[in-house]
Amino acid sequence: MIRLLLDTDTPQRALTPAWAAAYIHMRIAAYGTDKPFATVYTDGDACLSILDGNGVMAGDTLRNTAEWAAFLGGLSDLKTLLAPEGLLGGMSPMPQWERTPLPVMQYGGASVPSADDAILLDSPRALYPLLSAVFGAAVPPFDSFYVDTAYRLRHGMCHIAAIKGEDALLSAAMTVAESTDAAVIGAVATLPSHRRKGYAAQCLRTLLHTLRAEHPARTIYILPENTSLQRYYAANSFFVADAALYYQKKGN
Repeated sequence: MIRLLLDTDTPQRALTPAWAAAYIHMRIAAYGTDKPFATVYTDGDACLSILDGNGVMAGDTLRNTAEWAAFLGGLSDLKTLLAPEGLLGGMSPMPQWERTPLPVMQYGGASVPSADDAILLDSPRALYPLLSAVFGAAVPPFDSFYVDTAYRLRHGMCHIAAIKGEDALLSAAMTVAESTDAAVIGAVATLPSHRRKGYAAQCLRTLLHTLRAEHPARTIYILPENTSLQRYYAANSFFVADAALYYQKKGN
């Protein structure tokens, strides 16, 4: 039976894979499970975390696939869902969702020094215009983005590496999920007029250095959206370690 996870509860089994578990552990650590905008559900094995309508699932198996399909279909406020392919790959298609497969790439390189020109930001305010310029409507509204990212920055659950120009950020990379065991890098962005200058690679280097300096055994992941990005990260010592499915409700 799928139930709401309460603050006093913990998942009955350790959540896997590590990249998906990092989202859920981070969200629980940041917001608990009793907030209207942050809820967690479990069947005792798999977990679903929903934050502002964006869901992430972790686990090796679903106890009842039909129950989860009906449950997910009935969540009217759920806009997106990210999950390991092996967890939801066998689920019957949900007609109201668009499904995109994503490779999960893991950093396999050695420890790297921080880049000289990249700095760590202590506020996400300057990051938002850069992300909006690069990703457009895919970026959340400013208020929800700022509140969540600033809160996680203050509590050590997010890191942002950036290259500054005279008036704005030129390039940046950040973590979208962190735990002591794993971190997921996302929102790697460079202004079109400043690409092919190595700025993104410098931001990645500084982020990788910082994440490993804090927790040397931490595994670091990234989920590129297309084959061009996959080739880019492969050239920067990432390799395909897993597969994910990204669902987006039609009309969102």
